[in-house]
Amino acid sequence: MLSDFKGIKELNLSHNRIGLEISKEISDGLMRAKQLEIVRMNNCVDLDSTQMIYNLAFSPKIRIIDLYANGKVSAGTVEALFKLLKISGSIEKLILG
Repeated sequence: MLSDFKGIKELNLSHNRIGLEISKEISDGLMRAKQLEIVRMNNCVDLDSTQMIYNLAFSPKIRIIDLYANGKVSAGTVEALFKLLKISGSIEKLILG
C-alpha cells in the first residue's frame, strides 16, 4: 500500500474509520516513506495510532503531526509521541486535542 509511495510528502487519513488490518499496512508503509513531512489523522475516533506514531521515527523529514479530535489518546500513543519528539529534530507542529 504505502510502500508503493516512498516519495509521498503528505498523508491525510482524517475523517476515516480505519480497521486494524489497514492500520497495520499503513504503519508498515510509514517506515518506508522517507520523504513524508505531514501526517493528518484528525477525527479518526476508532484509530489506534500508536504503531503509526512509532513508525514515523523512520521518516526523517516529518514536520507536522495532526491528531486533533481523536477522542481519548491512549497511554501508548502518548509514549510513542514522546519518543518521536526525542528522536526527531524536524517536528515543527504537533496538534492534539
